[in-house]
Amino acid sequence: MILRAKREDYWYRFRWENLENESGMYLYFCGTTYPDPKYYVERTVPPGLMQGGMYVLEYVESGRGPIEMYGKKTEVGAGTLFLLNRMTVHRYYADPADPFKKHWLSFTGPLCHAITDILGLQEKFYAVPCDGLPYFRRIIERVRGMNDANRLSVHREIAEILLHLFYLIAGEGVACAAPLTLAERIKQYIDNSEAPELYLGEIAERFQITKTYLIRVFHERYGITPHRYITERKIESARAFFDRTDARIAEVAQMLGFGSPQYFSRVFRECVGVTPGEYRKMRFFRT
Repeated sequence: MILRAKREDYWYRFRWENLENESGMYLYFCGTTYPDPKYYVERTVPPGLMQGGMYVLEYVESGRGPIEMYGKKTEVGAGTLFLLNRMTVHRYYADPADPFKKHWLSFTGPLCHAITDILGLQEKFYAVPCDGLPYFRRIIERVRGMNDANRLSVHREIAEILLHLFYLIAGEGVACAAPLTLAERIKQYIDNSEAPELYLGEIAERFQITKTYLIRVFHERYGITPHRYITERKIESARAFFDRTDARIAEVAQMLGFGSPQYFSRVFRECVGVTPGEYRKMRFFRT
């Protein structure tokens, strides 16, 4: 392989001891290429021969560039998802005037071979216009949080995402909805939880990530920490209780998992601007 690139972020690099797993889908590399007029990739020998050949799946976020294989040249541009099938010798490079930013994943495995066979994806190259960015953001989130403990579950989740993308490429029916990002799935979990108290450590364990990573991805997506989001949801529930019922402040505090009525009152005032008692007295003027 020949590679010339000023900047590429590798979110995952293969390790031989982890190349195979029970999911039937094996990752080689995952990364992001940033605009570079001199960017160039050439694979003169089919990679991944020991596993039946490697697939290269990429999404062009911006810019453009040509792909050459077997005497044919095809240009791909922003908003294009393309698949270089296994056992394909190829080269591609950026347009110097408009170099691309793209996200890429290389993978193989018996599950991938079976899916492409079933869907009839036998051509050397496929390119389809679609919004592939949410899919790749999800993949990048998962591989960045991958460790020895969650490696198999991450591979299985990525295999599920790849199935969606293979269906897009094969043109089978309506394009699948973009999967939720990790931050969106965490928020969905919090929103759907009926537990009076949610602990960040338990949420992190549920998603097989560290507590620090949980806080970071949630804050990057929503501009607020998950603890603050959980607290604000509780206060909104408290306001609803006070608006619709005559429940006592201590009862609402206990129901929502606050340690004491005093602590509940302090947090309520921080969020709403008044104490629970003052808020309840104002109900007459809101009705």
